[in-house]
Amino acid sequence: HRRYNTRASTLRSGGIFSTLERQLHSMVTRINSKLATIDFEGPVQYLSVTQPEAEETMLAAMFALADILVCTPIRDGMNVVPFEYLVARDEVGRVASVLLSEFAGCARSLGGASLINPWDTSRFASTLHKLIKRARAK
Repeated sequence: HRRYNTRASTLRSGGIFSTLERQLHSMVTRINSKLATIDFEGPVQYLSVTQPEAEETMLAAMFALADILVCTPIRDGMNVVPFEYLVARDEVGRVASVLLSEFAGCARSLGGASLINPWDTSRFASTLHKLIKRARAK
């Protein structure tokens, strides 16, 4: 079984962030309820970070464990998350795979990333499937 991690920072309370967090939690619950078995709780691990000092450590640990990073902004400045992921994977001697939106500011800087248009859901799914198969083979 594979697990996919997602995180939400809940440092801001109320308003749109609370609404988005509830929606994200609901989506994760739907996905896991469809794919869970008696011995497997589901593929998505949802972590809500409420303590800023714990976020950096938790994120580094998740990056070190994650076979694939999916970073799909539809509009972005210079996103450093893929670089942080690459450093974390390198620290533990593991190969890193990045599925990155072509709209991310760092898209041209990461030559080995698989670039996709996040609005093209069929290509998104097929590229992610290819990366998952590659990760399983290693």
